[in-house]
Amino acid sequence: MSGRDEKRREQASEPLAQPRHFFATVGLATAAVLAGCSREAMVPTASIIETTLPGYGVSLSVPETVESGSRFEVAFQTYGGGCHRAGDSEDLEVHRDGDRLTLQPWDFQQTSFDSPLSVNCADVLRVFRRQASVTFETPGPKVVRLRGWSEAQGRTITVSTSILVE
Repeated sequence: MSGRDEKRREQASEPLAQPRHFFATVGLATAAVLAGCSREAMVPTASIIETTLPGYGVSLSVPETVESGSRFEVAFQTYGGGCHRAGDSEDLEVHRDGDRLTLQPWDFQQTSFDSPLSVNCADVLRVFRRQASVTFETPGPKVVRLRGWSEAQGRTITVSTSILVE
């Protein structure tokens, strides 16, 4: 047999090795389904900043005055249920528009790719106390805004508060 024929046979037999990996993967996936595992994940969702429950409305606080160029803390709360977890500082969008600063927080909700209604979660209200460290470089009156989901209104809302930068 010539070297050319041997090479052809190697090429012809090469694809036969791939299905073994495929069947091993399918076998593992089937075993996971039979063991009760589902395809669940934490997906980002706009943070809930207002609930329908009394006493759990919008919470946004800033100092009355700050020094220009100094960092200050903006404190706010987001809410979730048993399948929610608070986002990290990286899960906070900060938008600047002149004298306005808008914070858009994101939290995470557990969901199932098989059936979104199949995830079992505790029926609880979780309060996530969050902070953002921000700064304004120029003096004058400024506005800090918080944007998020209102369960009470069934839509996205934006709330604001004023701060004086000296």
